[in-house]
Amino acid sequence: MNIGSKLKNIREENNLKQTDLAKVLNVSTRQVQRYEANHSIPSIQKLQLLSEYFSVSIDYFTKQ
Repeated sequence: MNIGSKLKNIREENNLKQTDLAKVLNVSTRQVQRYEANHSIPSIQKLQLLSEYFSVSIDYFTKQ
């Protein structure tokens, strides 16, 4: 599973909309869509923020 799929799964498991996650990351909703579609990869800073927000390690997103 890739970063985008993992991000979408954890977002949906936490009942968040893409707009909600965009606010958490301080990015546009379109950018969240790009992350989830694997058209863009979140920076290490965004991955850290995601890890803290969802209480998972960065490895959750980066490890196969």
